[in-house]
Formats: sequence, structure tokens, C-alpha cells
Amino acid sequence: MENYTKYQLKSNEELASLLEGKDNLYVIACNKCFKEFDTIDEPDCDEFLKFAAEQGKTVTGSTKVDFLCNKMHTERKLQDLFPEGTENVIVISCGLGIQTVAELAGKPVYAASNSLNYRGHHGMALTKKSCDACAQCYLNITGGVCPIVDCSKSLVNGQCGGAKNGKCEVDPNKDCAWEKIYQRLAKQGRLEEFLNQPVQVRDFSKVNFKVINDYVKAIREDRLNGYYGGVHPSEHKEFSEHIDLKKFPDPKTVVISMSQHLGAPANPIV
Repeated sequence: MENYTKYQLKSNEELASLLEGKDNLYVIACNKCFKEFDTIDEPDCDEFLKFAAEQGKTVTGSTKVDFLCNKMHTERKLQDLFPEGTENVIVISCGLGIQTVAELAGKPVYAASNSLNYRGHHGMALTKKSCDACAQCYLNITGGVCPIVDCSKSLVNGQCGGAKNGKCEVDPNKDCAWEKIYQRLAKQGRLEEFLNQPVQVRDFSKVNFKVINDYVKAIREDRLNGYYGGVHPSEHKEFSEHIDLKKFPDPKTVVISMSQHLGAPANPIV
């Protein structure tokens, strides 16, 4: 089934951590678009509802929606959908559906599923890639704005500091993803929740390794194009690229130079 469903419900351990400290849930599940035109309801919603009941959570309601990523369709569905007392919205879908609901709901939205690695695009967004299917969804931390796709640098712990007037320094036509994240979390009163999160480290073993590997090889092959002369030593990445990341021990003292270039010294803002 994972070959066409494109997402799967998080493990019970992940769900328990997600629901900790949250209650009065409304559950929205996508009926999945990659079903080869089967019209059966998917079981994920019922499985989650059962788990939430076992955790003693109050569920104010639930609904299943076809093509949850269709913004116009979903916007109509969400009108007056949430009963009084609903505090949190739980979404079971790929990253596209979760992002769509997070943009429209006006309430804290949390993903109860992980998007799977895939070829091509999810859902209705056939011309725009809005979910990288990294299988370690960050949308619960970032208010439903994807830092992997929306941020040109795929930063997962805050902005780089290079944005100007809300625009990305890599692509001036693109809004800074982390400014959007901060604004949404501030509007929901969740900035402190974000700041108290542990440092996020991507687990690339969950990512489509072949795609990443092919991309890196292509970059290495073309990295010297347009450059003439100079010294170009071999990278020797193969000695370490297969080794797991390890946490570096916390130092007692950290010194960060504020003058690292010919211009004026930088001002620390964190």
C-alpha cells in the first residue's frame, strides 16, 4: 500500500508525544488521491480516533476529505466545520494537505502522519513541489509551513539572517519561509513552544537517498565549471559520508567572532 498511499500514520510512540498536553481535538483525514480510483475510505482516521480515545483525549469531531490539498475545495469544507471548544486540529494526510489546512484553519494544526518518499509530486500540486516527503515532518514545529521546501536552504532551526524586507536572499522573489513561520506561530501564541524545542537534526537515512546521491554527484561533476586556474583538491567525502551523525558534546564556553569579513562587525541578535 505504501507504494501509492504516499503517507502513513505515525507510530504510537510518535502520536503519544504529539498529543501530550493537547486536548479538544478535531481530526481531518485525507482519503488519499493515489488509490487507483478505489473509492473505499482509508482506515487511518479510525485508527487515530481509537488511539486518541485510549489516551483519554476529547475529540470534538472528525471528517474525511477527498483531495485535501485542493485549497478551494478544502476552504469550503472548513467553513463552520469546527465545533465550539475545538483547540487543536489534527490532520492525517501527506504534507500538502497538512499545509493547506494549516493555512486555512486559523487554529494550531498538527500532522499525525509522515509523508513517504516518492517519485514525482503529491496530490493536486502537479506543477509545484510543496512537500519533500522527508518522512520526518517538521510541520508540527513550524506551524504548518514547510522549512524543507519553502526555505531555499532547507533550514530547520530558524532563519539564516540574510532575508531582506521579508524576501529570501537566495531568491528575492520568494518570501522568507522562517519569517512566515514566526508570524504564524506568533499569531497562534506558540513562539515560546518553538523556542523551547530541542535542536532539530535531519535524519537523511529516511530521505530518498538515491535522489540526494545523484544530485550531489551532479554538483560535484559541475562544481569547477567556469573556474580556471587555482588549486582544486579532491574532497574525499567518501571517507565519512556513510558514517552516522553524532552529537558533539556541549562546550563550557563558546566564542563567536562578530567580525568575520571586511565590513562592519555583525550585531548579535539571539
